[in-house]
Amino acid sequence: MAAVTTPAEFQAFRQQFWGRRNPTGDEGDNSASALFFARVADADRLYSDEDHRGSVTDRGGALILLGPPNILRHRPVRVPALGAGTGSGPRQTVQITEEIWVYFTQDLAPPLRDLLRREYGPVADVSFTFVRERRGTRMTEGRELLRLARRALVVEPPGPP
Repeated sequence: MAAVTTPAEFQAFRQQFWGRRNPTGDEGDNSASALFFARVADADRLYSDEDHRGSVTDRGGALILLGPPNILRHRPVRVPALGAGTGSGPRQTVQITEEIWVYFTQDLAPPLRDLLRREYGPVADVSFTFVRERRGTRMTEGRELLRLARRALVVEPPGPP
């Protein structure tokens, strides 16, 4: 793929990129593009912190690529505190929160369902696990699913060629 070096090349690339993902084929109205940018705005509003835009976080990426989860669970988890107690006494623990996002496979976009079927066979649902801590949120399970969701949008999109 050639590098985009001018504003005109970027505009042409952008039109082609979103044109391939346009479910209706209409040049004026592209619901895929509108949904993507609405989800970016939602991710920025919901998951931004002082260091990062929400849309560049793992939760933001999941929201942008897959939409809101079918099921959202929160559960407290006690884990050993870092650097706490090296003796034989009880270890100090801290409480963190796990956030689990579950998506029903039948509700995912067809290109992602196809990739999941090719990679894993029949799958009823998929999930992400995030750990929310005082210093931020990080994904602990689901990186491969996020990679497949990106691939479904960018590499193997539906729509006209």
